[in-house]
Amino acid sequence: LNGSDQIVAGALVFTGVDLTTPADVTPLPATTGNSNTASITITPVTDNAWIVDVVSVSGVAITMGGLAGRQQRWNMRLGNSVTGAGSTLGPVSPAGARTLQWTWNGNRRWAQVAIALRPGATPQLVRWSEVVQ
Repeated sequence: LNGSDQIVAGALVFTGVDLTTPADVTPLPATTGNSNTASITITPVTDNAWIVDVVSVSGVAITMGGLAGRQQRWNMRLGNSVTGAGSTLGPVSPAGARTLQWTWNGNRRWAQVAIALRPGATPQLVRWSEVVQ
């Protein structure tokens, strides 16, 4: 980043994740576009995995798409610069494809990435936080 760049970041802490093979999906899905919707599909292969997704959009208010059990963890807009948001879904059972969407007004540049965390025991989200810079 240079001195005038702005970012929105979030952090999540989990327990019970398989430490040998923490990612339940490889390669991790990532996508970009220039539209009014970000959408990514991820397919965990292990029951009780947790799904995490993050999205970055060029400075506009965004709304998380509905999916039973999905929870928005942060959603911060920095003026007209950047909006960053993240969500969790879990534990997911049965394993299988889930599509995570975000929407906004007007076409904007965006990027989205997701990960499925493989359970080692019983994964649990311990805490989360957002950071604005």
